Amino acid sequence: MKDLSFVIIGKNAQCSIGRLLDSVIVHTPPQLAAEIIYVDSASTDRTIEIVSQYPTTIIQLSANQPLCASAGRYVGCQHATTKYICCLDSDMELLGNLCAGS
Repeated sequence: MKDLSFVIIGKNAQCSIGRLLDSVIVHTPPQLAAEIIYVDSASTDRTIEIVSQYPTTIIQLSANQPLCASAGRYVGCQHATTKYICCLDSDMELLGNLCAGS
């Protein structure tokens, strides 16, 4: 079983999503088994193409359904397979070590 799920939401995030995914991968300690779930709100740019280059589960929401940040988080959390979930927006960046300490 995995230890931590990262649920990332976004729409038309081609300019920032790679930076976020790189930061999640770099700053997740190797002793943690993590999964990354990207929930896309009907992007029309290259976001999905970029995300597909990373070890992620991609969920694409339809433009025909109500789209909002909470809907994306809800759907992502429903697909998470872990007890602990970290929700991130596509314009964020993870800084530092998740398990900092001595």
